[in-house]
Amino acid sequence: MEALRIDPEAAPVYYSLGNMQYRTGQYESAVASLRRAIELQPDADEPHRLLGLVLAAKGDVDAAVVELHRAIDMLPRWNNYMSLGYALHTAGRYNDAIDALRRAIELQPSNSEAYQLLGTTYHMIGDLPQAIGNYEHAARLAPNAYAYGNLALAYYTARRFDEARDAYLEGIKFDPNNASLHRDLADVYQRLGRAGDARAMYDRTIALAQEQLKVNPRNALSVVLIAICEESTGRRAQAERHATEAIALDPTNRGVRLRAAKVYAELGDRSAAIDAVRAAVALGYELAIIRSDDELAMLRGADLERALAAGLTDRKTKGVRGAR
Repeated sequence: MEALRIDPEAAPVYYSLGNMQYRTGQYESAVASLRRAIELQPDADEPHRLLGLVLAAKGDVDAAVVELHRAIDMLPRWNNYMSLGYALHTAGRYNDAIDALRRAIELQPSNSEAYQLLGTTYHMIGDLPQAIGNYEHAARLAPNAYAYGNLALAYYTARRFDEARDAYLEGIKFDPNNASLHRDLADVYQRLGRAGDARAMYDRTIALAQEQLKVNPRNALSVVLIAICEESTGRRAQAERHATEAIALDPTNRGVRLRAAKVYAELGDRSAAIDAVRAAVALGYELAIIRSDDELAMLRGADLERALAAGLTDRKTKGVRGAR
């Protein structure tokens, strides 16, 4: 705020303030700061781009798209198209997002994040060959745990289990304490018939998640990961308790809800599983991903479809955006 007292009419100061407010979740304040920056410097594309991202984060996607197109009209550079693709992706407007992300890649073909997001967008619409191709290119451009994790998941979904194993192992090299990658690798080992390796990896996941809970005891994702691994290794009572605890810790986290649904489904509590799926959809989880998830295959039926429809209705009522 010192800079504002020194020079209250400087557009870059309002832009910087809006950026800080955006990154700390102060969206209304960020909108006000960025609109002031635009008033002071109406021909600059960057405040329009950032305002678009803020509006998208607030759930006002139509207004976000308007601002992002204004930024593109002023300066059609790659990061303006990338931001447009991101906003459209988070809103579940995947085909429009693909067009924007392809344009971003044309302008900046060495940007791994654009390939990563394009791969995720194709994954969301069920186009696994395109998803895998983009993930593979992203991993070549910038190998890291996130890139290999997404690639491994796509391989797993395509039932290419040997390649999924190799990709998860590469991801773990970059982030050896990543509990989620270890749990996913355990699932791959199960598919490959390596029960002993799977059990060891589930136990390793629990240990890593417990270490994360020492840092943040309210980390609901760590708790629900523990629940999944406990169920997978026969510790049913503990699994149910931890799944319920995870939801209590973070009831608005769609990832927690869906993972808890998987635990309840494996435990045979169909009603609780269906309720958790409905909540995940209401909070923004994509129906296509749920329908194709083999861990939820046992829930398929008329009651699941009713829950998905009800979740969509809840989402529209609450104005929640689609899952990323």
